Amino acid sequence: MNARIGLVILFLSTAWWCAPAPAIGQSVQRQKPDVRVYHLRHGRPGAIEETLLRLNIDADVISDDTAGSLVVNTTTPVHDEVARLIKLLDVSAKEESSTTAFISLIHRDARDIGHLVQPLINAKRTRVAADLTNQILVLKGLASDIAAARDLVKQLDRPARMFRLSFIFLRADVGGGSAADLPELPKGLRDVADALSANGLSGLRLLAPLTVSVEEKASYSSSGYLQPEDGASFDFRVKGDVLRGRATDDVTFTVRAEVVNGRGEFAREVFSARTTITAPLGDYVVLAAAPSSSGDGDAIVLVVRAE
Repeated sequence: MNARIGLVILFLSTAWWCAPAPAIGQSVQRQKPDVRVYHLRHGRPGAIEETLLRLNIDADVISDDTAGSLVVNTTTPVHDEVARLIKLLDVSAKEESSTTAFISLIHRDARDIGHLVQPLINAKRTRVAADLTNQILVLKGLASDIAAARDLVKQLDRPARMFRLSFIFLRADVGGGSAADLPELPKGLRDVADALSANGLSGLRLLAPLTVSVEEKASYSSSGYLQPEDGASFDFRVKGDVLRGRATDDVTFTVRAEVVNGRGEFAREVFSARTTITAPLGDYVVLAAAPSSSGDGDAIVLVVRAE
């Protein structure tokens, strides 16, 4: 395998520390609905009410044609959505002859796609609003602009790219030595072992491989446990976020990794790393290498391969 190796060897007296992750899973209280009156400048309340009902908005809507307004009873987030839609639909009689269209999205978020589409069409002639409840784009304007928007959405509304990240934890002796005889290492790691040996880390042994599949712009985490024959137990943990895949040949992601020796009150962290990297797809890349803080004179190396 033609493995391109990005190698940084850091000799530290202590392990790297990661900032604590933010708390998740906080309880969310259900919001109470409130009644708001939306006064229209141009549009017909009955026509706008009918459009909102077609969108299946989670709200009670009553049109008041006499006062030229809409009375809406719903929660604050839905009110925000209703306000955006009313701004789009409240047009003059001249504009009302333009076309209203609904474009459903399958893979991408309606708000994200709306932000991408609006700058690419004439905002003075055609406006775009996102219905977040139903993941629909609502367009009001010229038929030619709407046709162009449909073509754009077809190109943009695609599944996120999937990546497989393989994190390989290795143990090494500090000090020069031969890296030729490494029967327990996968063949693709031989070039990595030779590079590490040239930098003072020899006798590599495989500790644990962790593999995750993750979408672009999503989070990942994985962990594993190992108790070698010498009786020392290790916990391996990795987590991070895939930020983007540029073109088709690499991926950028964050990594927070740690190795813990022992269990319970005797557990102690012996290796920790935190970084952001752009890794070529298919290549082995050394993310970190540092002496273990266990005091036994060896080092721990973390290698990653993205596919």
